[in-house]
Amino acid sequence: MPHDVFRLSQLSRFLLKSIGYMGVLSFPWYAMAAYLAIPPTWLASFVMKSQFNWVQAVQAHGVVIELITHVGLLVPQGDRHVVGFMQPDVNFLTYGYGLVLYLALMLASKTGNTWWQSGVGAMLLVPVQAACMCCHWLAVVLQGGATARAATGLQGWSAELVAYGYQFGFLILTPLTPVVIWLLFNQGFAKRLWIEMVLTGEMERRVMKS
Repeated sequence: MPHDVFRLSQLSRFLLKSIGYMGVLSFPWYAMAAYLAIPPTWLASFVMKSQFNWVQAVQAHGVVIELITHVGLLVPQGDRHVVGFMQPDVNFLTYGYGLVLYLALMLASKTGNTWWQSGVGAMLLVPVQAACMCCHWLAVVLQGGATARAATGLQGWSAELVAYGYQFGFLILTPLTPVVIWLLFNQGFAKRLWIEMVLTGEMERRVMKS
């Protein structure tokens, strides 16, 4: 029985370490967020400007990244309407927290290749962050209604694809990608944890039957 407790506590320590590291790393991540946002912002800007001719520029205001467009809308101003151009923004913190989760998992597992794997994993997260930022911008632009859809050419299935990409990026891709990258680099460690959980569960079932 003590041996089984040790196996269970090993998994528990890993989870507790991960949570602890996330708490500690959140402070420097938040402080450096404006700098960490530069690579995905550059990539997202390149993609948007190369794929959509209605995109004028991308401007960063700390962690808030603004997309400057030529998509015009009628905006009520007093008793009349004036033409305004859509400038959707996205907060990098919304899609950048995966780095904290990934580094916390790496430090909690400490398999011997932590530092170079942390750097590679951080770079792999950049295109994911950029893709989520692009989908966020597009989803906000399409909220401009039929006029915005006509100006951007995003109608029908393409508009549905944007909506799906936004939801998928926000709910699944952002939190899941760092875990997947960690698993790729730490398959042996993850297998040991899995085996321990299976053996512990089997022992508990046998004890209950007896």
